[in-house]
Amino acid sequence: MHLLWQIKQVVTIDREQDIDQNNCFRGCGSTGIYISFDSLVMWIAKKVRMILDLWTYMDDSFRINDKGNLTWYDKYDREMPTNQVKLLMLWDELSIPHEPCKQLFGERLTITSIEVNANSLTLTLPRHSLDDLLDKLHKFMVWLKNKHGTSWMLHWWQKVVGWLNWSFNMFPHIWPALNTFTQRLLERTRL
Repeated sequence: MHLLWQIKQVVTIDREQDIDQNNCFRGCGSTGIYISFDSLVMWIAKKVRMILDLWTYMDDSFRINDKGNLTWYDKYDREMPTNQVKLLMLWDELSIPHEPCKQLFGERLTITSIEVNANSLTLTLPRHSLDDLLDKLHKFMVWLKNKHGTSWMLHWWQKVVGWLNWSFNMFPHIWPALNTFTQRLLERTRL
């Protein structure tokens, strides 16, 4: 990492601090660093390579493409949407690694465990994803109930709020409940 970014990579263990010279994911600065870099790459794709209507969600880039507008991509030895090939060629030029299994296209895709239907413009939470979310919430509530006033770890709360936040992509009308949920959990930890 550049010297100016290394200050954001301080790791503290037993009151000793070390500076990680690499971008370790899950570190407090890694998301900001990655998004800054990816934003630059997306700017190049849009403004220099003229790949219009290109969107990004964290580390996923996507766009809607006209059906049948395909171009041969030698590296994967198959036809793919033209703008996807343009983006992959930019990544090749910039030496950004990518894998064929992550290069999806079609009328229906599963993105971050959400089924996206490009024809009906709908997002659906698949049954297995909903069951998994409910199972995690149930385990959390059982765990919380059995703690009987002892302090519980912050990472459990963060995971539950993260799972709920992810599910709100599908259930946006539940968003206001997150504040109440967060408040109640914080009150519970003070008991």
